[in-house]
Amino acid sequence: MSAEFPATAPDAAPVTPDYGTEDGHVEHGHAHNPLVAHQFDDLAQQKEAGILGMWSFLATEIMFFGGALLAYAIYRSNYHYAFAAASNKELWRVGLFNTFVLLASSYTVVRAVYWAQQGRNEKVFFWIIITILFGLAFIGIKGYEYYHVYAEHLVPGTNFDAPEHGDPERHFNGRWFPPYLDRPAQIFFSFYFTLTGIHALHMVVGVGIMTCVAVQDRQKPWPHYLGLIQSFGYIIEGIWLPHDAQAKQLVGRLAELPVGVRAGIAALAADADPAIADRLRNALATEPDRANRDAIVHALGSIHDPQRHLAALQAVATAATTNGEDLVGLFTSGDHDALVASSDYMRAHIDELLPRMPSTTDDDFPLALALGFPLIATCDAARRDAGTAFTEQHLGKLPGAAIELKQLAEANDHCIAQKQLLEPSLRTWLHKTR
Repeated sequence: MSAEFPATAPDAAPVTPDYGTEDGHVEHGHAHNPLVAHQFDDLAQQKEAGILGMWSFLATEIMFFGGALLAYAIYRSNYHYAFAAASNKELWRVGLFNTFVLLASSYTVVRAVYWAQQGRNEKVFFWIIITILFGLAFIGIKGYEYYHVYAEHLVPGTNFDAPEHGDPERHFNGRWFPPYLDRPAQIFFSFYFTLTGIHALHMVVGVGIMTCVAVQDRQKPWPHYLGLIQSFGYIIEGIWLPHDAQAKQLVGRLAELPVGVRAGIAALAADADPAIADRLRNALATEPDRANRDAIVHALGSIHDPQRHLAALQAVATAATTNGEDLVGLFTSGDHDALVASSDYMRAHIDELLPRMPSTTDDDFPLALALGFPLIATCDAARRDAGTAFTEQHLGKLPGAAIELKQLAEANDHCIAQKQLLEPSLRTWLHKTR
């Protein structure tokens, strides 16, 4: 970074690792936040989709293993003696030890996440490596268990419980089981290989993901760490943003944070401390990295105090170093009140802002169309018609404007309809709970 982000203490040393450039993007209808993937309308929807995806995945896991374990319980009830006899052929001490290895790997993952939240990249890498080692140990031990079962001819099939007459422990003509327990015992080992095998496959996938995390962590620290662990989707931002005080501490090391949470951290800190907002605004003038610029303009555009928010809009919008992508991030960030304030400012200064917008982006999408979002999509019925008419007047002749503005208007109408439908019920419920 060429500009030093503000730290909470004067002796805080700036850390400037080489992150490369991770450009923000502006897609149709999604320019309001550079962190929003183009298939989502906003960050809230993106986060909800991540949470829904994670719970859907967990639901499928529960349904699969729940059904398999229920089937196991039913068969064990029906063939109690066969299952009991077959389970005695397993190396239960080895299995117990492997359980502790698995629990230990869960602990090391928790430690890695903890140090990630503290911004200690080297400790994150250490705990990831320990997790990988535990995962490999688990897989290796499970392989040893499988070899033992294979060596004892206990793999279901035509060679199951093949006779070995020299073994004194095989009491049934060189076999482990009497004929009437043979098929139920094979059912037991079928469950054994199916359940433990799929579990082992999960571990293999987990080790692979953690290995990718470790490699990315060393080659390009931080940006992809939490992203690769996004089985929790975008709820990571919620984990990283619990308190204003923590955000004010972390913003001094903004460049060390994952790209996906920089904007949220900066927004909390700038909203909580005017001095931090001023230093972020000054840093924007010389900041070369696109991801860091996106985080700064998102933070300045999300300030809740009306006077401070307007001052930030004026300062950034009139700065000579502000480019079109900065303006999009600035005017399309924040909550409803921030979007309304941005809309009012843009309507008053639209003739000054439009000439500063590039004609197209890399995908031939006019960047100025992204400004239609705060002008139209305020979810405010009183502003609907005026906002739509103003936007069509000033942006309607741009390439692709007809479709883009129509989509924004439809999304705004949907939001207004939902609001009108839900507000009476919410007000009634709130009145009853008082």
